[in-house]
Amino acid sequence: MAFSLLTETYMGGPQVYTLAFALDYLERSDIKVNVLGDLDAMGNLRDYAFTFNSANEITVTEPIRMNSTVRISRTVNKRELPVDFRASGTATREALRTTARYMIMAVHEALDGRLDGSVDNVEEVAEQVRSARTQAAASATAAASSATAAAASESTVSASATAAATSATAAATSETNAAASATTATSGLSSITATGNAAAASASSAATSSTNAAASETAASVSAGSAGTQASAAAASATAAQTSATAAAASSALVPGAASQAQATAGTNNTTYMTPLRTQQAIAANPTGWTTSADQTLTVGGFTSLFNGIPAGVNEVRVILTEMLAPDRGRFRIFLGSGNAISTTGYTTRWWRSNGGNAGSGSTAQTTGFLAGAGEGNLITGTLTLIRIGSANTWQGDLQGMASQGAFTAYGRVILPGPITSIAFRPESAGTTLRAGGTFTVAWRT
Repeated sequence: MAFSLLTETYMGGPQVYTLAFALDYLERSDIKVNVLGDLDAMGNLRDYAFTFNSANEITVTEPIRMNSTVRISRTVNKRELPVDFRASGTATREALRTTARYMIMAVHEALDGRLDGSVDNVEEVAEQVRSARTQAAASATAAASSATAAAASESTVSASATAAATSATAAATSETNAAASATTATSGLSSITATGNAAAASASSAATSSTNAAASETAASVSAGSAGTQASAAAASATAAQTSATAAAASSALVPGAASQAQATAGTNNTTYMTPLRTQQAIAANPTGWTTSADQTLTVGGFTSLFNGIPAGVNEVRVILTEMLAPDRGRFRIFLGSGNAISTTGYTTRWWRSNGGNAGSGSTAQTTGFLAGAGEGNLITGTLTLIRIGSANTWQGDLQGMASQGAFTAYGRVILPGPITSIAFRPESAGTTLRAGGTFTVAWRT
């Protein structure tokens, strides 16, 4: 189970996700959203824009392709601690708890195998943990001394505060009554504003009454005796606002309403309007002819794993790889086939890998299938898109993916002896067998 990483395959519908990280998160800026296979010009995963619906829920505001793998990660800042314990008075219970969560979150990233370039290895994380503990212990000692002195002062302040609170109670009561009247008038005014031209005259009257109520609130803080008169004026204004709101409701009944989700997906109603959300739901509910297989797993221990469920006559095929475990020596080769006959030669393809600028990046020409992966024992995620060129059985392929050791791509073409009906996986190196781990799906359309 991942601690700092959430993954989910997008199958259509609202792009809303729950942030179910272990220990939640410290800062909203620690959260990133990526779609596996969507890379920027530098070959890195591109960050997707999103908004927070609540503390534990987000909505991704950029479109996500169907069947794509969405990755939501939490990455803490490892350049500095979240609390500076060198300052006096910072060793509070909450500060110590925040620091403890920060250290555990950094360890979560190490356990998930996704420490970024700001920390090279787990030893550096451990060194940060030891440094934080030393600072916290010193600050806790100083805080204990300060707390003793503060406790004595607190008793004196508490007595003074009690006397002040008694004096303020009478004035606060009067001020609250006036504020409630002002709130009622303002609420009425908001309803009037929404009605348009039909309620414009009443809105002006409500605005005048709201101003009177605000003036009453100010006067109440000086003299509680005048609060009753001002509250009566505010009540009269609220009554007028309610009358205008009733008229506005009658007018708004003539305006068409927004479509429901059922109306949007059915596409037959012509008397309501479509919001952006309903438009997205209608598109998701009416796909453009794709058929997708169930999740598939590799034939473990063998040299070939075959999927033979593509109907003859299709023009487009997608093979989606989700965290598939590469063979222990090398990568996968993906072959196309017609029937049970797998074409293992005759490919004109090129494979390219990027290690983020490190040594080992580069490309090689291939003649045996599409090469998938970036190193031994990697978890591989990506999409191979195949398109038939012309009326013959020439297929153009484009594979984009990510592995533990970097991004990779493979592209090229092959001519099949007949219509494409099957996809096969084999290890890159002879004498190596397939291993369990991850899934793949195949989608096609004519």
